[in-house]
Amino acid sequence: MTFDWNNIDQTEGKAELGGSSEPIPENTQVVAAPDDGGIKEWQGETKAELRWSILDGPYKGRKVFQKIKIFDKNPETSKKARAMLAAIDHNAGGGLRASGQAPTTELILQHLMHKPQALKLGVWDMNGNKGNWVKAVSPVNGAPAPQPAQQQTPQPTQAAPADDFDDNVPF
Repeated sequence: MTFDWNNIDQTEGKAELGGSSEPIPENTQVVAAPDDGGIKEWQGETKAELRWSILDGPYKGRKVFQKIKIFDKNPETSKKARAMLAAIDHNAGGGLRASGQAPTTELILQHLMHKPQALKLGVWDMNGNKGNWVKAVSPVNGAPAPQPAQQQTPQPTQAAPADDFDDNVPF
């Protein structure tokens, strides 16, 4: 693949790709799955972040960004955020909690990505800028979430003793 600047019109620093920049209406329910996420630090705060991709319906392909303040200094905020992350993990099969470790980018990517969930969206408005936030999560269609595979400890087995040996095996 090649890239040729000569085939691109001069620009004055303005461009538009199109698409809707209006937020999805308040209390809209969608089916979405995280397609990126991790633990991020910004301005001294550490939080879990997910990027949800809407999977079907009129908003298919739209992205919703979620910041989950699981390490917030305010204990009530942290408690609510941890409950949200626990619900997302449960709906994704429970692997994050089953790991027994504090959430890391690697664990979030391993256990939460591409697992569809039902989201209820809200609209935020700050100084005329608007966007969506995740108000609630639940399993898709209220179905129970898949359970993580239980790791079985291998049981020692005793092999039956061989009755004959073939000494003519070429090595």
